[in-house]
Amino acid sequence: THYVEIGKGENVDPHATGTIVRIEPVSVGIREADRIVAAIAAANEGRYDVDAHLRHDPSATEAFAETHVRRLEAMRRLTGGVTLE
Repeated sequence: THYVEIGKGENVDPHATGTIVRIEPVSVGIREADRIVAAIAAANEGRYDVDAHLRHDPSATEAFAETHVRRLEAMRRLTGGVTLE
């Protein structure tokens, strides 16, 4: 038996007493979005932005490129390894 703190339950559905649950670590690693950002940044002197993405991949939508900006922002918050201008 193990104890895992899950907070006050606001992030999970209610479970009956005695329910067996499986706890798995969050998968970390390089995502496809990371590969896309790296490719576009490599083609733009190490910089990624929505306009560079749209120039690099004319079939991409602005909304799709903005998801990559949000990924970079999350990485910045977690690691500090990304600089946003």
